[in-house]
Amino acid sequence: MHSKNAHGLKSVPDIFSEVSTRFPDRVALVYQDRKITYSQLYEESLALAAVLQNHSLIRGNIVALKIERSPELYLFMLALLKIGAVVLPINPRAPALYTRDVLETAGASCIIIDDEANAPEGTWQLLKVMKLIQESEQQTVSNFPELSVNEPAIMLMTSGSTGKPKSVLIAHRGIARLSLQVPALGNSERDCYLQIADASFAASANEIWMSLLTGARLTIAPPGLPDLTALTEQIKADGVTVLFLSGGLFRLFVEVAIDTLHVPDSVVVSGDFVNPRLFTMAIEAGNSKIFNGLGCTENSAISSLFHVQRGGDISFNCPLPVGTPLPLVEMVVLNEQLIPCSCGEYGELFIAGAGLALGYSDQQLTAERFITLPYQGREVRFYRTDDQATYDQEHNVVLVGRGNHICKIRGYRINITGIEHTLRLHPAIDDVLIVMEETPDEPRLNACYVTQSDDLSAVELTQFLSQHVPSWMIPEKFSRLAVLPMTANGKRDRLQLSKTFIEQA
Repeated sequence: MHSKNAHGLKSVPDIFSEVSTRFPDRVALVYQDRKITYSQLYEESLALAAVLQNHSLIRGNIVALKIERSPELYLFMLALLKIGAVVLPINPRAPALYTRDVLETAGASCIIIDDEANAPEGTWQLLKVMKLIQESEQQTVSNFPELSVNEPAIMLMTSGSTGKPKSVLIAHRGIARLSLQVPALGNSERDCYLQIADASFAASANEIWMSLLTGARLTIAPPGLPDLTALTEQIKADGVTVLFLSGGLFRLFVEVAIDTLHVPDSVVVSGDFVNPRLFTMAIEAGNSKIFNGLGCTENSAISSLFHVQRGGDISFNCPLPVGTPLPLVEMVVLNEQLIPCSCGEYGELFIAGAGLALGYSDQQLTAERFITLPYQGREVRFYRTDDQATYDQEHNVVLVGRGNHICKIRGYRINITGIEHTLRLHPAIDDVLIVMEETPDEPRLNACYVTQSDDLSAVELTQFLSQHVPSWMIPEKFSRLAVLPMTANGKRDRLQLSKTFIEQA
């Protein structure tokens, strides 16, 4: 299944080269008043790739990019992939300690940065964006390696259980599969995508690579957190036709600017258990096709889609389906005996296919979560998602719950034991348990802690966490407790704690 080109795919640079030859004068990137065509992007990325080689970067090197959303970000991604390096995107606003942890965990040899003040201390090579671009203006093209679809292309970080980030290594085939047309979307080179997800998250791959590997147009949202009014104007002005949204951003649009959801032809919501009522409200407001989807880092990007139909059978008491797999993706719900579940039977969701990651930096974790099983007469490598799922009558996959200690908040998949681990490092914290609380809007994290200090405040804990983890991992609420509940065998009782807050609510 995973021999070279078993899926009929090519490496990302090969596909991009073909697309640029087919559509040289088509606009590839739009950023404010800048427009960059495919031929410009291709030529500039080749010159930049040669410059990176001059700086001793070679195939297999892991190179971090800490660059604001801008044309330069995608230019560097393409250049690094061309020389066979592995791209490690880091949020430009990530704290220095977290950035250093990421670089160490990833084994990065180099960081390319647009803001020197933001550079972490360490042994890695530090290169500056503007200097490299100036060098590329005098550069002639050199020789580049022939790449296999199974070579690593991108490394993404997810929150680990120890408080340290864990890295997921994605092959060229994982990105290349996004060059195939998705029948449900009917996407083509005529489309325009909005790039809004942070490049350090798998969700950004949907926008970037479904666009640049098909000849479509990518309009780039300004750096920083999205401003709803500015986004609405951009979606209209640039004619966005396919819009990917996190659950939280979808909810904001439904509540504040519902008409904007009907400017694009298709809106894809993924990464959250979104209240079905929001989908109903969105569909009633216009004629766009609206999809609920499933994406995960370990399968490189969006993995399945469910078209939510007007007048369809939407129940407000159970989650919407995440649908059926995209091309070259397989999804199956298996019971504890690893036998496929039937409709209505609950099991664990397993994912296979071209998008499957090569694994984690932690080999033991890779062996636990990526397993080979006999399936439909062949040996298939699957990723165990740890998500509980079932099938509906139409054989759509329906997610019914997250696995152990994993939750989705504001579109981010978070391992809450990692945040607990970090909070326990605070000198005044004796113990902590984090629970997810449901609110009328969306879930929030509540950090329940035990301390002997009467001076410890939520503000101080927020500041402490902000030095160690990205902002999206910081709980919205902190509750001081006299003791944490324990189970009969002396373990912290997260379930009992959750029940207590539900009863209080």
